[in-house]
Amino acid sequence: MRWRDETLPTGRLLAHFASDDRSRNRSLLFLVTGAADIEPLTKIEEVCQAVISELRLTEFEWHAVPDQGLLTSIDPNLAPAKVTRLEVAELGELTMEELDELLRPVLPRIALGEPELFPSAGGAVGAPAEGIQLLGRERELAEIAHRVDEGQSMLLVAPRRSGKTSVLRCLENQLRDRYRTAYLDLERFLSPEDLASRLWVLASGERIRVAQQRAASAWRPLFSDALRLLAGGDPSRPLLLLLDELVFFLRNLVPAEKKSGDRRQPVLDFLRDLSDLCLGADARVVIAGSLELTEYLEYELGLERDDLPPMLRSLVHFPLPPPTFRSGQLEMRRVLLGTGLVVDPLELEWLVANADLASPFAALRFLDQLAARARMGGALSIGELEAELDSFLSTTEAFQDSVQRLVDKARRLPGAKAALEEALDGLAAAPEESGLTAEAFREPLSRSRPAEADRLLTWLIENFPIRREGDQIAFASRLFRRWWRRQLADDGQEAVQ
Repeated sequence: MRWRDETLPTGRLLAHFASDDRSRNRSLLFLVTGAADIEPLTKIEEVCQAVISELRLTEFEWHAVPDQGLLTSIDPNLAPAKVTRLEVAELGELTMEELDELLRPVLPRIALGEPELFPSAGGAVGAPAEGIQLLGRERELAEIAHRVDEGQSMLLVAPRRSGKTSVLRCLENQLRDRYRTAYLDLERFLSPEDLASRLWVLASGERIRVAQQRAASAWRPLFSDALRLLAGGDPSRPLLLLLDELVFFLRNLVPAEKKSGDRRQPVLDFLRDLSDLCLGADARVVIAGSLELTEYLEYELGLERDDLPPMLRSLVHFPLPPPTFRSGQLEMRRVLLGTGLVVDPLELEWLVANADLASPFAALRFLDQLAARARMGGALSIGELEAELDSFLSTTEAFQDSVQRLVDKARRLPGAKAALEEALDGLAAAPEESGLTAEAFREPLSRSRPAEADRLLTWLIENFPIRREGDQIAFASRLFRRWWRRQLADDGQEAVQ
């Protein structure tokens, strides 16, 4: 593995110039090192031309680049800063079909002048992944959109850093043509007055201080007015509220040190108001967050389903599974192209086998670490990649939320943590591809907590990168499996403490 050499002097440029203004342009430069690149470059050109023709894209031009230092000699309007450089060697061993799958989504992005053509490790960690950075969620986005179209409100359930916020933001963009969408990060708000003020600012454009003054005297009318204004009175475009981190907000309504009975009422009062106001505006709602709503309401507050207002009772429980890809190798290659890492076939195979993207946050953090190392110069052998991965797994906090969830579960169900860890230990020791039967995976849970075994089994699948296919259960993420096995080794074959 090495860092891309963007200083190679020669190549072939695929440029898109806007017909009405050639200063608006975007390009892709395929750099060559010698005669060995001629055949793959020819294949790349054939694939691009076929896609351009099939998608009826216009205003694309091919140009030979004998000297990259003289790019503007091709056209004085050419913007060097809007040229993405790839080495032909990065695509050399791909078939025509693989090249088509890899490059087909790129060419429309060039035509639109998009700044990013491929997802990158650095661009997809830290902030929520948006646009091209959101990996492997096409199926879930389509399913959620379908359910919203049917009039359902939904609760997304998944572990922290699994992409719930990113899915909400993507829905906001994808559905704005047929819905009036409003995204709210509720973690930022400490009271219903804060929330109503922000919603009114979104709806009206009024200054926040004025909105806060109105909310201080009566937040419910302001919230209702905001919903009505956002809805716009157009039944053909219903209002869709995307509420992130609702549990954080509910916890802010009342100090945690208050007795349980005292804490329930403010939460119930707000949820009833929220339900009435949203139903009154015919708003559809999608809720997500790093803290699971059902667990909070049931275990922390002792509320049962019948205690909840209608909107909360009708939420469709939607577990967000680990992302899936038609081809793990092609998806990994897309990220490598966007990151600037050049690999040979064996290195690519190693990456897919050890740092697959089924746990995207952790995998992208690792790839970002590799990129930092590669930028320092020199190539990384597979042995060095192994050492880098061991170092990463020994220090990363990417999976610590999983440990915390086990600790939290133990507080609510004494004795459950050991049984849950035993089930995960057995899955980690099972063959990677086949995993365990559901019965074998469930056995420690049945032995320790027979009354809750089925519920704990579901909880594990929803809160860890685990995939169930029929009667077989396996880790969806090889990277997480390796991390969990490492904890076992570090603890002398004992479960994570």
